[in-house]
Amino acid sequence: MKKQIIDGIIRELEILSSENPRDFFYSVESYIDTYYEDSICALILKWEQSGYGDFGATFPITAGVVAKLESLNDFVERPREVYADIIASAKDALKEVREYKISIGEEYNEKAQKMKTKMQEMIAAEYKYIDSQAKYIDSLIERFGGSNDHMVELLNLKKDNEDARAFLASLENMLKNRLTADGILRFNELLQGYLNYSDAIGEDLEKFGGEI
Repeated sequence: MKKQIIDGIIRELEILSSENPRDFFYSVESYIDTYYEDSICALILKWEQSGYGDFGATFPITAGVVAKLESLNDFVERPREVYADIIASAKDALKEVREYKISIGEEYNEKAQKMKTKMQEMIAAEYKYIDSQAKYIDSLIERFGGSNDHMVELLNLKKDNEDARAFLASLENMLKNRLTADGILRFNELLQGYLNYSDAIGEDLEKFGGEI
């Protein structure tokens, strides 16, 4: 949501900074009327309602431009110099918001890298766990051979454990790519699915080992 709001404000400021002072009187309302969902004032309202903090504290230049626009919303036409000043200020505001977007992108990349490192460490530990389960299952199969009444269950557990390893490998491959915000959500969903599957195997194997 934050990125969408920022992108919307950037679009509005791009348009504002390219306005012609001669015709700007007729455009003022479109920027500040919250009836228009993509107006800069509507977007600022979304920002604050979404809990992202005081917009003016984060974007003082942009907030100043908006304050000037709001002061003009009285249907009184001003000299072109007044409009030219706002349009020029919009260019500074555009730079301010663009720089913020870059900064949150860098922050996101740092957080994503930390998460990726943590997940890689977890996957390495899971490989060891799966391999230890595979050895245990093989030892049970070797120990009881064809005489065991539960051999079919053991073989099924062996197959499930192999499937879990393949599932883990697919998660590992996902981490080799740059994860977008949506990609991280998808990865977490798949990871939870893997953990549920792995836990079920462990529980079945534990109960099965007890029966033997």
